[in-house]
Amino acid sequence: MAKAAESKAPDFDALPALSEAAIARTRAFWRHLAWQLLPETFVGTDAGKDEVDLPSPSNASLLAMLRALHGTRVNEDAKAQRDAAASHLKELLEAKPAAGPASRLDLAADLFGVDGQARRALELVAVSEVDTLTAHSARVLSSRLQRDGGHDINLLDDCFAVAGLGAGTMRRLCGPRGALRNIGAVIDRDASGVGLSATVLDFLDGRLDAPSPLDEHAVRLRLPGDGLQTLGRQRSTWTAVLERAVGLGRPVLLSGMPGFGGPAMVALMAANRGLAWRGVHAQPLVDDENGQVSDLMAVLHAEARLHGVVQVIHHLERLEKSFREDLDSLRRFVDALVRIERPIVLVHEGPVAAEIGVHLAIEAGLIHIEVQPMPVEERGELLKVCLAAGGIGEEDADKLAEAGKHYSLGPDQAAAAIAFAQQRAQLRAARAAAEGDALEEVVPTIAEVRHACTTAMTNRLRKYGSRVICNVDWDDLVLPDEQLAAVHDLSRFARVRDKLFDTFGFGDKLSYGRALSAMFSGPSGTGKTMVAGLIAKDLGVELYRVDLSRVVSKYIGETEERLGALFDEAGQVGAA
Repeated sequence: MAKAAESKAPDFDALPALSEAAIARTRAFWRHLAWQLLPETFVGTDAGKDEVDLPSPSNASLLAMLRALHGTRVNEDAKAQRDAAASHLKELLEAKPAAGPASRLDLAADLFGVDGQARRALELVAVSEVDTLTAHSARVLSSRLQRDGGHDINLLDDCFAVAGLGAGTMRRLCGPRGALRNIGAVIDRDASGVGLSATVLDFLDGRLDAPSPLDEHAVRLRLPGDGLQTLGRQRSTWTAVLERAVGLGRPVLLSGMPGFGGPAMVALMAANRGLAWRGVHAQPLVDDENGQVSDLMAVLHAEARLHGVVQVIHHLERLEKSFREDLDSLRRFVDALVRIERPIVLVHEGPVAAEIGVHLAIEAGLIHIEVQPMPVEERGELLKVCLAAGGIGEEDADKLAEAGKHYSLGPDQAAAAIAFAQQRAQLRAARAAAEGDALEEVVPTIAEVRHACTTAMTNRLRKYGSRVICNVDWDDLVLPDEQLAAVHDLSRFARVRDKLFDTFGFGDKLSYGRALSAMFSGPSGTGKTMVAGLIAKDLGVELYRVDLSRVVSKYIGETEERLGALFDEAGQVGAA
């Protein structure tokens, strides 16, 4: 992240946290407020000759503070000093800004895109917190005005008000849903206080790699390094499309089958552009209870602005239900993303609901890139790379990849499946060792790889159905010759279907109707489930029995949605 920030400001390390102009301006704010609090009897021609002339000892702290802010003691012509302080503040506020950032705070303001009163407000909060002398002055004035500390937003508002910048301005900018709050520049300090966010404080300190509240919700890649390189070569066309879309300056919606490797594709795209990337899960960014974005959205905004990284918001599909129930929450979510004005990619696994897609496209102007599934041979190549990364020899890797390539695995699922298959193999080896039969080499079996592939892909099938184990063989099946031949034809077609569609190009001719369906009928006990189990066993896939009572819902449309999702998942897994 440091590299990205430095690309925006090559002299970042040489910049001070605060500029002398910002410190002088903020001290002038507090000095002007302090003069308004001194008794009029003191601000007279001869009232300020000595500190004992003050009407009350309670004013001693104000006098000491003014002496510090002026850099000299208050002289006998205190009224002239007060007027001079007001004129000085006016000059500082009207002065033209210097060309280019003079400090890291100026750079942060530039990256946030704040100007005018918002920039002055950010400066007032920052200098009053970071500069020791100014912070002390704020505390003194807070005590005098009976405010709740130097960070009290009402005290900061007093500062703006007496300077002629408008009463309530600080509360409007820094209060709940205020402009500086929404972009993650400021946060609540306590019940009524406001201060710099940790992101901005770390930026001023030069700690661009400091821990973030988003770390616990971070998305990490599953693919090994070689797998990522392989995916980059296989998906080069898609990453090029993604790169062009991101360059248009709007958030991009990237969707595909579950586990299609959206974050990995963004990582490849970011590497092509010489940028860093950061992935975070979508759910923590939304407060479902009130339909608002959460405080973490402001953190995301600040980090995207200050660090210049490509932001990946993963698993948008987990918010679909709440968005459908409250489209206004979707609008607020997307509006918050659009305001960031930095490269953002939303990753959605599975089909995007029509009403969500339309809302994102028409109202938010998001570009939608729907990534197509990987061809069979590419899936096999990726599986082989993952196996090799796990220490599996080339011969065994070829055999196992051949067995697993017919599953519609995405990159993330391929890495997860191989990791799970190796765990199963290690467990088998441990059991063998416990029985005194240690294995020379621990390599997953074809059955373990197949089981791992379906486990990595299935979710709804296990939720709404149960796996059927087939313990019989074809020799156990007794059917008339014509029906038996039809069953074998069904199995043979399923085995060569991918080659027909992908290798021989029939898939380009058939836009629909590519699924393989069969209906078995007959009285109970005639072997319908047995035949289905034999076909699944012959194809090396799993058979699931779906319980319709668990699928049917009382809510309109939900039953159809569940059935559609079940068939989609069964098609991806290749389950029967």
